[in-house]
Amino acid sequence: MYEVNIPLTGLPEGIAQLILFNSSMRLVSERLIYAHYPNSIVNISTNKNNYRKREKVSMPLKIIDPEGKQLAGIYSVSVTDDQVIKPGENEENIKTHLLLSPYLKGNIEEAGYYFKTEAAITTDNLDLVMLTHGWSRFRWSDIEGDAAIQLPQKDSSLSISGKLSNNKEPATRYAVSLFSVSDNNYIGTDTTNEKGEFHFIGIDFTDSTSFFIQTKNHKGTNETLDVSIDPLHFPLADVGQVFCSAETGFGDG
Repeated sequence: MYEVNIPLTGLPEGIAQLILFNSSMRLVSERLIYAHYPNSIVNISTNKNNYRKREKVSMPLKIIDPEGKQLAGIYSVSVTDDQVIKPGENEENIKTHLLLSPYLKGNIEEAGYYFKTEAAITTDNLDLVMLTHGWSRFRWSDIEGDAAIQLPQKDSSLSISGKLSNNKEPATRYAVSLFSVSDNNYIGTDTTNEKGEFHFIGIDFTDSTSFFIQTKNHKGTNETLDVSIDPLHFPLADVGQVFCSAETGFGDG
C-alpha cells in the first residue's frame, strides 16, 4: 500500500484526469478530480441610484481574488430586468459551461450548485460528480494499438489542425509543438498520423493571437518541412447569425 500526495498548485481550475499505470505501463485505474479555487469577488457600483430613460450609466467594475489582489481580464456584461428574468443560482452558467459540463458524460442537473459556495459539503458533492460522471473519450487499447484518432464532428471549442509534408510526402510520426503568444498562453504537443496530420483541440484564444509551430523528426532534430494549416472552424452555435470572428497568424518555430 502506497500513499502519494499530488499537489494541485499550478493546475488551472477545472477537471484533471489522474491515471495509474503499473510497471508494464498497463492501465490500473483512472479517475477525474476537479481543481477548485475560491471564487473571485466582483464589486460593481453605479454613479446614481436612479436614471432617466436612455440616460448614460457608469458602472465601475472591480474584480479581486480572495486575498484582495486585483485581477486583470476581459469581461462582458449583460443587463436584464430582474422582475422578468430571474435565473436560479443552481442553473447552468458560464463557469459550468466552460469548465464542467463539456467534459462529463450525461446531463449534470443544477450544475451551478457546485460553485455557488465554498462549503466543504459542496466540494465533496462535486467530487462525487467526478466519480459518477467521469469518462474517457478514448480507450487505452486504441492508444497502444496506434488506432486512428476519430475527431468529433461538433465541438464547442476552438481548434487548430494542419499537415506536415516533406517533398510533398506526408511527414508521419513527427512531433509537433504549438505555442501561442498572448496573455492566455497555450503550449500543446501532438504527433502526426500516417497522413502527416496534426490536431490541437480545446484551445482558448482571443482575436489576433499569434501561434508558432515547432517540429521534430524521429531523432528529435529539426528539419525543413512544409506546414499547411487548415482553415479555422469556429464553434458551432444554435443561432443563425455570426457575432464575431478572429484572425490567427503563424510563424516558423
